Amino acid sequence: MDKPNYIIKVKKNIIFKGLTEEEFDNIILKFQKVIFKKGQFIFNEGDLGDNIYIVVEGEAIVQKKIGLGMRKLKRLIPGDCFGEISLVSGEKRSASVKAVSHMVCLVLHKTDLFLFFKEIPQLNYNIMHLLSNRMKTSEALANKQILDAYQILIFSLSNLAESRDPDTGSHLYRVREYCRLLSQLLTNLPKFTHIISPLFIDSIYNVSPLHDIGKVGIPDSILLKQGRLSHKEFDVMKSHTTIGAKTINNVLRKFQHPTFQMASNIIHFHHEKYDGTGYPLKLKGSKIPLEARIMAIADVYDALVSKRVYKQAMSYEDTIKIIKEGVGTHFDPDIAEIMIANKEKFEKIHHQYENCAFT
Repeated sequence: MDKPNYIIKVKKNIIFKGLTEEEFDNIILKFQKVIFKKGQFIFNEGDLGDNIYIVVEGEAIVQKKIGLGMRKLKRLIPGDCFGEISLVSGEKRSASVKAVSHMVCLVLHKTDLFLFFKEIPQLNYNIMHLLSNRMKTSEALANKQILDAYQILIFSLSNLAESRDPDTGSHLYRVREYCRLLSQLLTNLPKFTHIISPLFIDSIYNVSPLHDIGKVGIPDSILLKQGRLSHKEFDVMKSHTTIGAKTINNVLRKFQHPTFQMASNIIHFHHEKYDGTGYPLKLKGSKIPLEARIMAIADVYDALVSKRVYKQAMSYEDTIKIIKEGVGTHFDPDIAEIMIANKEKFEKIHHQYENCAFT
């Protein structure tokens, strides 16, 4: 007897890979066909895992509670298998599955599944393989969504400080690109290969926009002053490094994480100078964290080539001359020389992000 089309499609699912016709037929006979109405929940987050499901007809969404809302994790279509994670692990359902149309599923109870595990080792292997891949995918998706939200939050906080200065609207976009490019280029130097990892590069790109977050504590009369600041006013302006670092350090005391530590270092020390004449602590040379040394030159470069309330934009040629003059005094020689050797790449970034706004 010819098998129905849906059985032929179901057989292509990974859980049946490598099974003989007889083994597949024996398993499929134990599955029950169940119909779900549009809007009906197949199971809810927190339920016990008692069945494994294969979609035959219709579609469903996997969703998870986040705060007061729901986050959609995946769309299920005919041929997809679901429900195996909590069934095998013995834990409660970590997400809900809701039919978004009239839906038909093949359903197998865990008691029958576990009996087949004993009889058919290949089925056991297939389910474990599926489970492993599913967990990796779910973790990657969750991490990406968390990272996306985290990046938006960082940029929003950073923009809060920068938005008070109308001439620096695109500054955040450019400095993070400069920092990423410098970090990537520095990996070509042996002395940095053990320090600059992919995580370092991703982190500096993500947190560098926070470098001036402390400016929220600086009065407009100083922050937006046109012309040179007095010594007293400059002392107030310099305090933005300690104001910002204090904020991040409050987070660090409760949640130790290398990315937040990098953010603290950049905020606190990006105005330090290589020769020890910077602020706030007059750190010198390698005592200045590498991420802060990278941020220092990225910040100065962008300040020079960009128009500000107190100055006109400087040409790329004159900016590079100033960078050269600061080698070994203001800037780490290795980082400055990398920037000088790749000046066209930095010009390109400045052009690309010359007029953009965070939305």
